[in-house]
Amino acid sequence: MAEAGDPVRRRRLAAILMADVVGFSEMMGRDEEGTTTRILRFHERIRATVEQHGGRIVGTAGDSAFGDFDSIVEALDCATSIQRSLHSENASRLDEERIEARIGLHLGDVIVDEYNVFGDGVNIAARLEQLADPGGIVLSEAVYQQVRGRSDLPFEEIGSRTLKNIAEPIRLYRIGPDAFGGRPVESRPERSEHVEEGSEAGKAIRSAIDSIAGRIADEIEASRDEDQVPDADLVIDPGERTNGDPVVSAFNAGTLSIAAIGVLGVLARTSGWTDNAWYPFVGAWFLGIALGRLVAGVSGRSGIALLFRAFGFGVGAAFFGSEVVRAVLWVMAAGMLGSSIQGLRRS
Repeated sequence: MAEAGDPVRRRRLAAILMADVVGFSEMMGRDEEGTTTRILRFHERIRATVEQHGGRIVGTAGDSAFGDFDSIVEALDCATSIQRSLHSENASRLDEERIEARIGLHLGDVIVDEYNVFGDGVNIAARLEQLADPGGIVLSEAVYQQVRGRSDLPFEEIGSRTLKNIAEPIRLYRIGPDAFGGRPVESRPERSEHVEEGSEAGKAIRSAIDSIAGRIADEIEASRDEDQVPDADLVIDPGERTNGDPVVSAFNAGTLSIAAIGVLGVLARTSGWTDNAWYPFVGAWFLGIALGRLVAGVSGRSGIALLFRAFGFGVGAAFFGSEVVRAVLWVMAAGMLGSSIQGLRRS
């Protein structure tokens, strides 16, 4: 029961806008005074634009701004105005003076008092902002259903995502920076909300995965050649296995490394560390490779290795939200599976 003087809280459906400046820390390190001036101007522009579209600024913190609206159409119009004005100003600025923002939009039930807004709707909008391209917008399915017939903006579906601390996956849509006069994004890697692309951890993981993925791809191509002699590191010679435990002999340092990367990749998604589907996909593939190497080494049948690789590839494909991507990868897995079965019949 609320006491006298306590703010009155109520629930309502609200459109939530989250905006954040790209590369703020790097900009501050390079030019603290100039960046502070530009960020203050950014906040002034955001506040004025939000108010022009019937919304209110709930809060600002450093390089970010948070607004809520009664109308989701006005919220989208506001986000569009912000991005267009930023792109227009950036056209006459030096690269190091550009201000680019990511914006997330969500429509959901929230708790509102006089000064604050709380609830999952706020958390979801914050997660969506992190997934947007620099100069672009990401919006939820709830927003898209309300605005798709009222806007000529190019909405691009990017599939369902599981967001941190949000129970159910949410289907998302993206509007690229080129829709607002910005430079188009030629390559759009999946963004992780927990591991920034520029962080040391992100770079180390991506480098390790890329390195081992290249090596494994080379091995797969080699294994498809009927005349290729199996790699000594891939299949343990039966005579070598007689010198000790066959399981210990087969599970060598190379296999252990691949298994470790596989476990890390799968856990990166299932633990909520990242929503990037490529990590668990590669992780499942690597676990299949490691298991195949182990079984092939113990049994002395090299064809088994490719069988497990195909299985891991197919399981990993299930982590992608896009049905088209899953279908393509499963067709590739089926091809690998057919090759492995033929290899087993010959061996």
